[in-house]
Amino acid sequence: MTGTDHTALIKDVVHTTIAGGRNLFCAWPWTGGIHNFGNGEIVIAYTEKPCAYQTYEDTQHGESEGRLVLCRTLDGGKSWPEAQRQVVRDNRVPFDDWIQQGGEPALVDMNGENAMFLFWRSFSRDPWLTADGRLAYRPVSFALRSTDRGHHWHLPAVVVPHAHMDSIYAGTSYLKMPDDSILAAFGGYRYAPGSGKAADQEKEAGARRAAQDESERRPSRSVMYISKDQGRHWYFFSTIAYEDRDDMDCAYPAVLRLPTGRLLGTVGYRFVRSYLASTSWTSVTHSDDDGRTWSAPRRINDLGDQANLCRLSDGRIVCIYGYRFVPYGIRGIVSEDDGETWSREFIVRADGAGPDLGYPVVTELEDGRILTVYYFNLKDEIDTQAFRGGRRFISASTFRLA
Repeated sequence: MTGTDHTALIKDVVHTTIAGGRNLFCAWPWTGGIHNFGNGEIVIAYTEKPCAYQTYEDTQHGESEGRLVLCRTLDGGKSWPEAQRQVVRDNRVPFDDWIQQGGEPALVDMNGENAMFLFWRSFSRDPWLTADGRLAYRPVSFALRSTDRGHHWHLPAVVVPHAHMDSIYAGTSYLKMPDDSILAAFGGYRYAPGSGKAADQEKEAGARRAAQDESERRPSRSVMYISKDQGRHWYFFSTIAYEDRDDMDCAYPAVLRLPTGRLLGTVGYRFVRSYLASTSWTSVTHSDDDGRTWSAPRRINDLGDQANLCRLSDGRIVCIYGYRFVPYGIRGIVSEDDGETWSREFIVRADGAGPDLGYPVVTELEDGRILTVYYFNLKDEIDTQAFRGGRRFISASTFRLA
């Protein structure tokens, strides 16, 4: 593809900073999804945590001190007022105390046009020692429900069971189906048989099964969960995609329902435990039976990562993904035939200082512009090489398809 103009498919690109700071690590809007309520009102959510940017460990992807933060724009992404910022969940508040505030989940009608879910991952108070002596906490995924565009939330959150896997990474990609059921796409993984902590640690954790050291986990897979009661309870429904090889993760699913009824999904492939220094790509799959079974995934880019989909008003589908390779940035492709074939790649931006970026979400604005939100880093006064990029912040880009 030498000599190809990667920007020819888009025009009028504008970048905006939404959130970040000198001592903040802001990331992963993909996990909070994007919620477009029309008339310029759009809600996103991301993870924020304190970060001194003094050591490499400061920028590691632990979430024990993270906060789930909601931001709202009322003008189609031109501004994101501080008055609209809301901390939905703070991991520094013990999860077991927080989840028990309201008793059993209330029956809430989530079919309304103002209803929205947020899925996130928190931590319980069941610590264990990893193989190298670190103190870690059991991850717990949960669903939050709002019927007024995220201004208020029904508590308690609903815990998503691990079912056939030992850990679930909950991201906010869900579908409200015609029969009133709700489908949600998650990533998750199991652990190798015989791995885990010692018996005395098990006893100390109250005989609960805690997650084992990350180094002992099997490759992750992408799965679908279903709720038949408006999000009060969730059950494993189907496997979207997985990789038979023992060294490849298949995670970060995002799903879209087409007018034909077909469900279209993307998944990201990455080498296990490779963190940021690995080849990765995006694949697409589909279901013609309401998510019960899925086609074999098809790779749709040379290099990419987790992705997000948006079907435009003219019927085209835009797929946006992080590009954790030189030059670091955000890229995308377009399909004019419901995901059967895809265009050549276009570049939204390629000015990142390091690979720790991406996790985009995407929606169409009423004037036909496309809005994508992601986390990013630019070269700044910190040691870019030591921190694999500059300070992490939440950014947005708008553009038009040429």
